[in-house]
Amino acid sequence: MPPHMPPRKKTKKKEDSIGMTISAVVLAVIILLILFFARIPSHNSAGNQNDESPSPLPEVSLIEKIEISQPNYCQFDPAASIGWTLSDSSSQFAYQVQVADEIGFNKPIFDSSKVVCSLCQSTFTGMGKLDYNKEYWARVKIWDEARTDSGWFVSEKWATPPHKYPVADFDWQGKVLATGEQIKFSNNTACLNSEGEESDCKAWEWRFGDGDISISKEPIHTFISSGEHNVKLYARDNDNFMCYSEEVLKIKSTLGLKSN
Repeated sequence: MPPHMPPRKKTKKKEDSIGMTISAVVLAVIILLILFFARIPSHNSAGNQNDESPSPLPEVSLIEKIEISQPNYCQFDPAASIGWTLSDSSSQFAYQVQVADEIGFNKPIFDSSKVVCSLCQSTFTGMGKLDYNKEYWARVKIWDEARTDSGWFVSEKWATPPHKYPVADFDWQGKVLATGEQIKFSNNTACLNSEGEESDCKAWEWRFGDGDISISKEPIHTFISSGEHNVKLYARDNDNFMCYSEEVLKIKSTLGLKSN
């Protein structure tokens, strides 16, 4: 009779069961490790482990708008007053302004450099550096009290006049500056055309300070009242730019003529 052999199927089932148990334990350990390390806070650059969120960055004053004002061209050549308004109530520590004739500001025509001034919000610049008949841009940067800069803010472009405004000028001739005497006025005004060349003015207007007006280029006028008279000459060029010149004439009283 052959010897009895133990069944092998039960042994194999037992081995499979042990393998599954080990696998489950390993998986559980891995999950626990993942959960454990997930709860450890990460180190920030300063070495603080207890910060739940990074510190907020300091606020920087921003420029809300830039305004460009051009001068009275009867008195000045091309220039500009550049002003800026902050978007919040915080004060500035310093500013810098640049002006250029191209939007890239590769070669600024004017550069104020960094100017320490907490109350300044405008600057007058460009005198002797800007030209007629050109387009320009300005940009402004400010620093707040924490010495943090706002970055550049660029203005809208603006254009200077095509040429210089009329330069009104006159003088007069007469035996005496007295009532009843004829006084001839000479017109020495210079006007320019669109090409910047000297040309005749388009229109004239004289105001003699006694209520009389003349549109002649070189009028002859007689004053009937003595005293000081503000004589003004207005000159208009072909581009309708107008300027005036003013002189005070002291008119004496003539014997035999009643003066007011």
